Amino acid sequence: MKENIIRLLICIVLLLCSRISAEDIWGAQYPAPSPDAKKISFSYYGDIWVVPVSGGKAERLTVSLGYEGRSSWSPDRKWLAFQTDQWGSDDICVIVADGSSPAKRMTYYSTYDVLYGWTPDSKNVVFTSQRHTLRPVLYKVSIYGGLPEMITSFTAYHVFFASQGDRFFYTRGGSAWWRRHYKGGANSDIWVKVLPDKNSLRLTDYPGKDAYPMYSAVDQKLYFLSDRGKMSVSNIWRMDLETEAFEQMTFEKEDIHF
Repeated sequence: MKENIIRLLICIVLLLCSRISAEDIWGAQYPAPSPDAKKISFSYYGDIWVVPVSGGKAERLTVSLGYEGRSSWSPDRKWLAFQTDQWGSDDICVIVADGSSPAKRMTYYSTYDVLYGWTPDSKNVVFTSQRHTLRPVLYKVSIYGGLPEMITSFTAYHVFFASQGDRFFYTRGGSAWWRRHYKGGANSDIWVKVLPDKNSLRLTDYPGKDAYPMYSAVDQKLYFLSDRGKMSVSNIWRMDLETEAFEQMTFEKEDIHF
């Protein structure tokens, strides 16, 4: 009886998915563009989907009883890493980007693992965890198996590796994302860590929000989110790392959060 109910539920889910794929998608979360800017992965109804940037039919990659949220493409575009709670607390999995084989679980721990991306060689997934520390620190785990390896002994958020693989940018500090116009000691700033062993360098020193760094290999500038404008609204800014000049790129009247 129980097996029949499960089969019935699976059939209902598949019917719903076939209908969803033919209609406009509303409520999609965590969009992640592929490195070649041709596809976008996103979370919808608790699973990972992929759609061409030009639009069209979205293809479903995962089917599980858990919730799959944040996803990230490997630099070589062969893999997608994603965060899932199907075993309780959030863990990290990887799946072939075309969905031709089942997902592989990469982390096994009772605390939450938060996905941040990949190392530039596409061999390791980068995430934060509190598995051995009071506060979350940065780890990497090989897609070929093995135990996670600690990268930093300090807390790092919004990690973004430069394409050369010689450094990564990250955020330290910060209050809740929905706390508007905050300025004070708990503000967030952007730092850079030069690998393998050099000290971290603080890049921004603003009393408000500087977060979500994204380094561009095209123009060698650092893009990030900040509320340093006249109206204290979070917009996208960029920084010239050589001259340390800042330039506002978007001028939205409502906050850009992520």
